[in-house]
Amino acid sequence: MISAPCPNCGPLLTHRDTGVLIGMVDADDQHHDIAMEIVRGMDNGVLPTGHVTNYVALETLNWIHKAPANGCRDV
Repeated sequence: MISAPCPNCGPLLTHRDTGVLIGMVDADDQHHDIAMEIVRGMDNGVLPTGHVTNYVALETLNWIHKAPANGCRDV
């Protein structure tokens, strides 16, 4: 997670990495609980708005495509 404050740009955007997205959907992932806390924090306004780059989106989609082969039952 990388935060970049911008004093003149309005709300803080926090970049989310693939680990948060994968951890969120894969209940067996070792980081599932913390990923869910991060997502809930964004949903409830406790954490800044999440921003996902093209690269993270593509990496996550690639993981989802391969998830059955990796043994992930949740996707």
